[in-house]
Amino acid sequence: MKKILIILLMLIMPVLIFAFDPSWLNNIVFFNGTSNDIEYIFLSPGDSEYWGPEILNSERVLESRSDLGFYIFYPDECNDFDILAIDSNGDSLTIFDYTICDGVEETIAFSKRDMSEEEPYFEYVTLDIYNDIETEIYYIFVSPADSNMYGVDLLDEVTTILPGDYLSLLIPIGEGDVDYDVMAVDEYNDTYSFSYTISLDYGTEQEVLIEMGDMD
Repeated sequence: MKKILIILLMLIMPVLIFAFDPSWLNNIVFFNGTSNDIEYIFLSPGDSEYWGPEILNSERVLESRSDLGFYIFYPDECNDFDILAIDSNGDSLTIFDYTICDGVEETIAFSKRDMSEEEPYFEYVTLDIYNDIETEIYYIFVSPADSNMYGVDLLDEVTTILPGDYLSLLIPIGEGDVDYDVMAVDEYNDTYSFSYTISLDYGTEQEVLIEMGDMD
């Protein structure tokens, strides 16, 4: 009987260990204090050599005098992130190794005096991530595979993806292919994860599916 109980516990434990808990997430709010719309924001893990996806997605801007909040998922009590914002005039603000710690909601305010006239140049791949499962997706994380953390939830604090719908991302490209880790969390806190390689061999518009077979 004891052996049976131990086997049952071994089967149950991985589910308990890897179940997603929203309380693990922290918050970051971006406030646009400039007179221009912010067209691009990157919030990338500081341990990666890549910027990762643009977090406003392909069809949204952060309007002047408005704010937008996101969830962040990182492994330690404190981790560093790199932040880049580009406005409609091409002015930019770059912050390296910005530390975010548990229990403290961060606010990043973009002001005109902090913006530089030097515009970073990126070419992008548009990546559409489709919800091909039967439940609503609450969180999506897409992080360069060379990082130890997933970073920002690309759905912000209120957006979700219904079954059959999709999220459209802009991912900057450079020379060579880049591997990304993708994790989605549905309304029941089940997680779905896989890796995807961004390559110009696939064109500048690409798509992937979140499927039942990706469930962890």
